[in-house]
Amino acid sequence: MINSEMKNRAEALLSHSLSESLIEHDNPWQIRTVPQSQVVAKEFIVLTISSYTFRALLFIHFTLDACVKAYIERCVRAEEELAQDKYYDYLCELGNTFCGTFKRELGVTYAHLGMSTPNILNADAAKHMDHFSCGLQLSQQAICGDISFYTGLHICANVEEEIVFPTVAEVPEEEKGELELF
Repeated sequence: MINSEMKNRAEALLSHSLSESLIEHDNPWQIRTVPQSQVVAKEFIVLTISSYTFRALLFIHFTLDACVKAYIERCVRAEEELAQDKYYDYLCELGNTFCGTFKRELGVTYAHLGMSTPNILNADAAKHMDHFSCGLQLSQQAICGDISFYTGLHICANVEEEIVFPTVAEVPEEEKGELELF
């Protein structure tokens, strides 16, 4: 069962997970909630978190354009353009960090959680998400200059009991890490 408090906590957790995952350069990322109809991207990464009581589907929607490529090159400190698969590797690691942060916060409330590996799908596959019985669907947009990512969260309850999301605590700046590619 999903109520308004759970929706607010899920929205805060989604925003927190995204802000913990994105690397800032010159300007901070601006994250805002948007309707699903405003999500514009050519591809998306999908990951799942499963418990005995619910499934959470997490999405990062993106278009691998020149701005996103330049952002990734800056993040990995590349001195030249990367091979195409390296951009996708970075985006999948971004997805893992995003989903892992979300899962870690949920672990406060739910002891037994499983997390999938990232899968990249074409935007046309998103229209099939309506086939899942999701009681909650959220979308957010992260903008930094010309770079834009969208995230999504779909919660599908397995039982009729209330789903409890933890309140997100602020992490001190000195405890935040940086994503590294090996």
